[in-house]
Amino acid sequence: MDGPAAMLSESGVETIAWFGVRLFTDNWTRPGADDQELEVEPEASRRDPYRLMSRLFHIIGRCGQGS
Repeated sequence: MDGPAAMLSESGVETIAWFGVRLFTDNWTRPGADDQELEVEPEASRRDPYRLMSRLFHIIGRCGQGS
């Protein structure tokens, strides 16, 4: 995650947190998904190495003073 975090930092944005998105549920097409399977996704989104393997990322940042 160094690349996106570095780009934000150069623009004066402090990275607060980041999460992986759509690791286990990417291309989910099965109707009536098992609740237990869907509960795994948010937990994995916060933990390495799972969040690093995610297809997409959510980055939460805060603008620095003077930005």
